[in-house]
Amino acid sequence: NQGGAIYSAYWGTDLVLKKCTFLENHSSSGGGAILADRGSLEASNCTFTGNVSSDDGGAIKNGGQLNLSNCIFSGNISSDDGGALYNLSSSTEASNCTFTGNISNGEGGAIWAYGGSTEVSNCTFSDNRARSRGGAIHGHSSSFTAKQCMFSNNRSFYYGGAIYSIGATKTSHSVTVNDCTFTDNGSSL
Repeated sequence: NQGGAIYSAYWGTDLVLKKCTFLENHSSSGGGAILADRGSLEASNCTFTGNVSSDDGGAIKNGGQLNLSNCIFSGNISSDDGGALYNLSSSTEASNCTFTGNISNGEGGAIWAYGGSTEVSNCTFSDNRARSRGGAIHGHSSSFTAKQCMFSNNRSFYYGGAIYSIGATKTSHSVTVNDCTFTDNGSSL
């Protein structure tokens, strides 16, 4: 039911993926390709294409430490939140990654984050869609940082064509966007 290709949910488990391809995996209960919880997941030079979750996280549903570098997320679909990534109270870092054409029927076309911290650097977000909020990224009560990223042609139905953030306060959580480019993003309302 969870983690169409890989299920890793034990304290102290370190999952390391290098040069892997996850193509058209399915999950009925979260993490179309991978469900990673309570441990750590490191993925480098991996491709996630056409993975589908009937719940959260079209490609990855994450509740532990997640580090991504030089990965491609394309055409992943979530029936709920997080077209590519769903992060619950976790620490997530993505560098030099591409998120394109991911779809969430809830919030966060590419990334959905609640609590924890999310940092994306030198990443490209294009043509991602969210049926609700956050065409590329939806952050709720989470610390979020974007550095030197490109956001283009992302769409949401309600708010935040590229980024939607709610519940972030200066004392407990922060949103930082530095040296990013936003082109042709939009929301219907």
